[in-house]
Amino acid sequence: MDEINSTRVGSYFDLSNHRKYSYGPEWIRAMGTRIIKCDTKDYLLAKDVEDGRKEGFCDIGEGSVDWAGTRKALADINYYG
Repeated sequence: MDEINSTRVGSYFDLSNHRKYSYGPEWIRAMGTRIIKCDTKDYLLAKDVEDGRKEGFCDIGEGSVDWAGTRKALADINYYG
């Protein structure tokens, strides 16, 4: 993306799909202004299940995505899309 150097080329960051593999706010800060769009949904990791629910996609706020950290990271890179 950096080599192309175009405002028309960037990253589509999917918060919940990414949550399965890593902590989103760290990647948001690393990718910075390369992020041009975010997909927002939540994902419950098996390690966070305490009430018998299964790992997988769920309603926002009921999963493992750190929404406060995500909002802070997005604000840190001036993303308001």
